[in-house]
This record gives sequence, C-alpha cells and structure tokens, in this order.
Amino acid sequence: MAPLNALARRTAVRHAEPPGAAKSRPDALLWAIALMIWTSVWRIQDLVPIVGLLKLNLLATALALGLFVIDRDPARRAGWLQPAMVVCAVGLLCMSILGIPTSLWPHNSFMALVRELVPNLLLMGLLAASVRSLRDLEWLGVVMVLGACVYSLFALLRFGVDASGRLGDMAYYDANDLALVLLCTIPIALYLLLRGGWRRRFLAASSLALMGITFVESGSRGGFIALIAVLAFFLVAYRPIAPRVRLLAVLGGFGLFTIIAGESYWTKIGTLGDLQNDYNWSGRAPEGRMEVWRRGLGYLGDNPVLGLGLRNFSLAEGMLSEEAKARMERGRGFKWSAAHNSWLELGAELGVLGLLFFVGLLGYAFLALRRISRGPELSEAPTFGAVAWACTLSASLVGFCVAGSFISAEHFAVLYMVLGFTMALAKLQTLDAVHALDWSDADPPAAPDGRFRGTGARREPRRRPARVSARHGALVAREPVNPFRP
Repeated sequence: MAPLNALARRTAVRHAEPPGAAKSRPDALLWAIALMIWTSVWRIQDLVPIVGLLKLNLLATALALGLFVIDRDPARRAGWLQPAMVVCAVGLLCMSILGIPTSLWPHNSFMALVRELVPNLLLMGLLAASVRSLRDLEWLGVVMVLGACVYSLFALLRFGVDASGRLGDMAYYDANDLALVLLCTIPIALYLLLRGGWRRRFLAASSLALMGITFVESGSRGGFIALIAVLAFFLVAYRPIAPRVRLLAVLGGFGLFTIIAGESYWTKIGTLGDLQNDYNWSGRAPEGRMEVWRRGLGYLGDNPVLGLGLRNFSLAEGMLSEEAKARMERGRGFKWSAAHNSWLELGAELGVLGLLFFVGLLGYAFLALRRISRGPELSEAPTFGAVAWACTLSASLVGFCVAGSFISAEHFAVLYMVLGFTMALAKLQTLDAVHALDWSDADPPAAPDGRFRGTGARREPRRRPARVSARHGALVAREPVNPFRP
C-alpha cells in the first residue's frame, strides 16, 4: 500500500490549487497582458488584416501600462522584479539609444527601437510585474498555448507549403522563425499537460499535435537541432517527473514525431550529415552562413563600442561588405542578408557592451530558474508548481539559445515573454519567502497617507532583522521596514 499512497499523494500535489487561487482570478490587467501576447508573439493583426486597422498592439500596451500604474496590489510592484535582469534590460535599451546617432541608418534604428525593442521590454516588465500567483502564470500559459493553436491552424490551412516543400508566404514569421517560436511554446504546453485539469490537458494535447505538425511542415534544420537540445534537457533536468518516466516520455514522443514527420522531412534533415556540400557551411558561397558570420565578426571588430546601429546588419551586408562593393563595381547587387545568428547580429549592431547586456539578461534568467528548480523536495503543491515552471521556462530558453544560433531572433517577442515569465516566477518565490517571515511583532502596515492604522500619530516603523531580496529570491541580511505597505 505504501507505493500507492505515495503515488496518490504525488498526484494530489501535482494537481492541487496554488495558494491564493481563489483571489487570483484574471482581472482587466491580465486580460490586457493576454492581448499583448496575442499581438506581439502571435501577430493576430497580421493574420486578420481588419484587426490590424484597430492598432490592437498599441491599444493593449497602453491599456496594460495604465492599469498597472493605477493598481494598488502590493504584489504588483516593479520593486519586486529581479534587479540584475532589470539592469541588463535597461543597459540593452541604453546601448540601442546611444547607437542611433552613429548608426548606418539612424531613422531605421530609431524605428526599430520604437517598434520592436521598447514594446518587447514593456511586455517583459508588465507581464512580470502583473503576475500575483502561480494561477496567474498558468492562465497566461494557457493564453500562450491558445495563440500557438490559432497561428498553427492559419499556417496549415491558409498559408500552406511552397515549392520547396516548406511553409511559405506566411504572415510576419518565415518557416525557420516559426519553428523557434513553436519550440519556445512546446514546453509550456507540456507543463499544462502535466499539471492542468482535464480541460487544460485536452488543450495541451491538441496544441502539441498542431504544433508538432506545423513544426514538421516548417522543415527547419536549425529547429530540429534545437528540438534535440530541448528533449535532452527534458530527459536530464525536468525534475518534477521521475527519471524513468522522462525516458519513456522522450522515447515515445520522439517516436511519434518520427511517424508524423514522414520521409520528405527526414530527407531535409539528412542533409545535416553532408555539410561539405551545403552552401551554408562549405565557405564557398558568399551568401552562405559561414561567410555571413565571417563578415559579421568583421563588422563587430570594426565597430566594437556602439556597433552598426539597431537593425542595420543587412544594410552593412548590402553596402559595406567587400562582396557588395565588388558587385556594385560590376553593376550588380548583393543580398541584404540577416546574420542568421542572434548573438552575432546583436553584437554587430550594438557593440560588445550591448552583447554583454543581452547575454547577461539570459544568463541571470537561467541562474534564477536554476535556483528555483533545485529547491526543496517536491512534497508540497507550491514547491511542485514553482519547480515545474522553472524547468519549463529553462527548456524554452534552451530552445531559443540553440535555434537562435541559426536565425536572427534577438528581437522576437517570444524571448521577452519567456523572460517575463521567468521574472514573474522569481518574484513569486520572493513574495512567498516574505510571507513566510514572522511579522507578528512588527508594527501594523501603514495607510496610504503614511499614518499607521489605529493611531493618530505619524511615526517611523521598527526595523526588521532581515528581509527577502528580489535578487534570485534569496534571503539576505538587511534591515528594511515591512514591505507590505499599500
């Protein structure tokens, strides 16, 4: 009976409601964040042109920002966010602004700043600051997975496969881009399959089938390499599932994927074993990725401080590269190519310091998730949910880092959405630790006017011996006042 009791307890913990679930229903601010996700990540305004006329992306951002400013919930404070990640995000923004005057095309850099980087950072910050509980996080995960279902259906039914046997003529994303975005979403669907009720499990299973078919139709070789990396991470480090079950799940999932993929897909993937004859890797074609990367390192070396300016790598390829100059002398043009590498393109456009801020943003995210995923035993519902989310988001970041090494995805909204989820999870761990402290001998919380309730005198609160720092959700020895002041 002991094994059955242990299994029953683990199942109960897995499906238990998070603390505070009853008072954490989606409110207007979360609905605005959901609309931001659908317009920024899944581009519904591009799928349905009439929606684009409404400017829903601007409306959703303005609405979310306004609702956040007037919200009085103590859990919704920017001060709870990860300071290291905030510093890296602000540094990335500053380097983008400083590079505009020296940019190859200042207007292009300014418009990229306004239309891409600033909205992405707002999505990350507002999402992280607005989440109050694991239930909020799970609800936004459902929103993300629903968006993946809608976009996948559009891709399969409306766009279809082009002459090369891959998805083509799509809205906003190309086939390789879509493979990366789906790969960042698949771990969230797996989380819902693991922890949700029957409705969420049905949604997760349906979305995994749709995303799997769409992923195959994309024919992305870089996406396939990233998929192997995500499966390896799941097998080794997805702690909420027992190792034996993880092994069976990975083998079964990959076997099903093999059946779905079909012969044409594996023919494309098989070219990875013949890189010597691939124009991308042989080094003989000027448009191949090896040559593009070589020229990109040259741009970084020539402009190490401020770079070429935001979104100007393709401009440098078409006008400044030696191949472009040689062809222009013969009256011919040269391809204005992206770098096909997120790290290299961002370094070439924002300089070494901008690249360091970007790497630091991802590095601190991995560090925060690692600290949460290596927490105590999975014996309580809050711990199980937090660890499961940490492993899920780590898998999404692994997928981005690998797939992003083959395409230019440093400004994709899906990355900043995953980073926002990460900051939100770290904030929740910090809040849980603060609630766990003993405030019984502390002064009562202050009213909004600064006066303590029940007294007419204005006085300073007594200091506490310790507090919880927002840095990785860790306890540190400091002496602040009670943080739960309205």
